[in-house]
Amino acid sequence: MRLVTFAPRPHGPRHTGLLRGAGHVIDLTRIGGNPPFDPADMISLIAAGDAALAWLRDTASKADAVVPLDKVALLAPILVRARTCFCVGWNYVEHFDEGKKARPHVQEMPRTRHFSPKHRPR
Repeated sequence: MRLVTFAPRPHGPRHTGLLRGAGHVIDLTRIGGNPPFDPADMISLIAAGDAALAWLRDTASKADAVVPLDKVALLAPILVRARTCFCVGWNYVEHFDEGKKARPHVQEMPRTRHFSPKHRPR
């Protein structure tokens, strides 16, 4: 099962869809029925879990709200972040020293982890 977020026309509202085969999208906002999620919101679909999957499996075989894939603009699957994530890399000692003014609460270099080649993270 492949889920997509798409716009049926340039700069139009976003829709949530289900790919059918290689060339069509089932527009979940036009299906009707009583889905256990908001069919215009991918996060709502994901949060509905197994109930949403069961509804999608049942709906996909009967759906007639189908749009050709080449007539829509595919968007990022999830357009709104649930929270912000900040990542910082200290890949050399000078980099750590450069950032000391920006983070007065961390002045000591963190201990490094050593991994054996067998357990090296990828």
